[in-house]
Amino acid sequence: MIDLTYLAETVGDASASAVIGSAAGLVFGFLAQQSRFCTRSAIIEFTSGAPGKAAAVWFAALGAAIAAVALLIGFGGIALDAVQLRTSPVGLSGAAIGGLLFGAGMILARGCASRHLVLAATGNLRAWVTFAVFSIVALASISGPLAPLRRALTGLLAVHPSNADVLALAGLSASAGIAIGAAIIVAAVALGLYRGKLAAVAAGLGVGLSIAAGWALTSALAGLTFEPTQVETLAFTAPSANFAATIASAKAWSGDWLWTFDLGLIPGVFFGALLAGLIFRELEFQWFASLLASVRYLAGAALMGLGGVSALGCTIGSIGNAALMITSSWVALVAIWVGAAVTHRLVDARSHHRSRGDRSVLPAGLPAAH
Repeated sequence: MIDLTYLAETVGDASASAVIGSAAGLVFGFLAQQSRFCTRSAIIEFTSGAPGKAAAVWFAALGAAIAAVALLIGFGGIALDAVQLRTSPVGLSGAAIGGLLFGAGMILARGCASRHLVLAATGNLRAWVTFAVFSIVALASISGPLAPLRRALTGLLAVHPSNADVLALAGLSASAGIAIGAAIIVAAVALGLYRGKLAAVAAGLGVGLSIAAGWALTSALAGLTFEPTQVETLAFTAPSANFAATIASAKAWSGDWLWTFDLGLIPGVFFGALLAGLIFRELEFQWFASLLASVRYLAGAALMGLGGVSALGCTIGSIGNAALMITSSWVALVAIWVGAAVTHRLVDARSHHRSRGDRSVLPAGLPAAH
């Protein structure tokens, strides 16, 4: 077990959680920028029958998260009894419908929430707008005007805690996660070797390990604190909403607010990606190619906000929860893939023959909407 006694005693329990979020986010942001980690691109490659770098990086992250979490569980490094999705009823309908909405929105916005936060750090101004809309809609879906709709989506069908473990439902032991994760890693590395992108795959493995580290570090902190400390890992739906709510509150400007994992994570990811952009000279200002492109992005951001809250996780959040073999999170992850694949086929693939993309119709020097 990791000993975080010194950290907790030095900065306090709440601030220690924020430090953990910042550290995990910094690593994730740096590696996500370097590897071009992008769930949307991975899905398009895979479903188009031409898996390449993006698919290899994504599956490397998934496999590393699954294998590392399974090992941590085996050594008692994760407090499973403190993970809410394993101890409370979860809306299975929300996972399915929310996942479909998130996947569709991800295609329309040309990237998931975490990808837009990373891109925002490198000077992509449309990513700033897209991430802001995603955060606001997520907040409205949690406790605002969209909350009744979200509750309706999640209340159609729920999974009981006794059915929360997908491995148990399949009749497999907890250690099977190690084999599953290892098999995915081997496939990702083989694809990376075939495509000549092994360095990017290595960064993808680091992305997955940063997700597992979030579970391990917050579990270690929860074992030290007297006050209840949430066991969690990297995710971008609820943290983005919480960050937006904090920034919009009067407490943010008076300094009278409490640091949390979420409030450390979002800036951590941003500065990690910014650091990578500075080191490797990848900063570039970009904006929407047209009014139509901006409508597409913002509609996608709204769908991701509602879908992510309904599914109880974005792509990264779903990977982190799926690594714990939580049934609803696997449903959400599959639904995200299905929603993205279908939307790509209906929206992008059909328009490919009518237009080569925004680049062919833009004034010189104006970047296309990617």
